[in-house]
Amino acid sequence: MKATKQFEMVKLSLQDYGVVPGSDRVFACPLPKGFSVVLASDQLDEELKIGSTNDKYSWRKFASILCTITDGSITPDSYTFVKVEGAEAIRADILVLSWGCEGVVEWLIGQSDNSLNYLQEHLGSLLDNKNLGVVTEISELFIEFFGRDDLLSVFSESSSLAFIIESLENQHTDKVANELERNKNIIKPYLSKIKNVIECHGEDYRAKANVFRRSSKTDILQKWMQNYIESNDGFPEGEHHVVISGNWGEIYDLGTIDFGKL
Repeated sequence: MKATKQFEMVKLSLQDYGVVPGSDRVFACPLPKGFSVVLASDQLDEELKIGSTNDKYSWRKFASILCTITDGSITPDSYTFVKVEGAEAIRADILVLSWGCEGVVEWLIGQSDNSLNYLQEHLGSLLDNKNLGVVTEISELFIEFFGRDDLLSVFSESSSLAFIIESLENQHTDKVANELERNKNIIKPYLSKIKNVIECHGEDYRAKANVFRRSSKTDILQKWMQNYIESNDGFPEGEHHVVISGNWGEIYDLGTIDFGKL
């Protein structure tokens, strides 16, 4: 790595880590207007500029730029070995998570200082794998119901973390149950039509002794029709290209089926 002398506003460094021990660091470097985020590594001949902004320095802006890194990100097993200079506590943790490109960072940097302090007090370090899992779950459930609102604009600062998690999980459970009931009611009027299509176009080719259950044409066709009805509040008419993704990413393509000819 070719060293250059730059004033580093905030720096994260990972020293002598990895199968082949090496040193890496990322830092915010002031510009005439704004600042840039730079990566320096023993694996690079020159320092690499990750991004820059005309905005005044803030740890939130630093994090938002850092998490866009494409080459040189770190892995979760190294989080606790990163040394942060210029930021403390949960804000330092978020910068480390940004270097690791964790998805929860976007939600965290959108939270108020009060909400971050609350998470720090009730959860502890976000670099702990268990704590990271908890805050990730909270963020996903919170966004589902409250979007980009602030945590403490919805819940009281006096609420326990257990209460917040239970409340969000209960709302999610209720939502899933309501959606299942809604979908059941939507599909119910079309059950006879679904049966007719399956009798006409379905084909169950699974061997009963087969340990690994393959999706049959009947399964695929039924799932496609249910998805169509749930999305369109009506039964498919005329010709449709029937293609659907399986649970493991496989693609099932039944070609074109004319639902008007039963």
